[in-house]
Amino acid sequence: MRLKAFIDPTCTRIAGNLTTRPHQRTAFAATATACGDGFVDRVRGEVCEVDAQCEVGQQCTSCQCEPVARQPRQRYRACRRPTS
Repeated sequence: MRLKAFIDPTCTRIAGNLTTRPHQRTAFAATATACGDGFVDRVRGEVCEVDAQCEVGQQCTSCQCEPVARQPRQRYRACRRPTS
């Protein structure tokens, strides 16, 4: 078995060929995981990719579950009819 591969200068992509006996060659390519790629990479510290992967009351922000910011309540004043 022989592996010949090239890694790009940013270390985010690898491509090459795997050759086995009797000379069967298989090309491959792979990209490093990153936040937003649809794959939760727990080794890199990712917790989520979408809000559905967080608990209720949390949202997925930069692959971390964060509390949802609450909107301040608006206070409504009772409508008063003009007096004539």
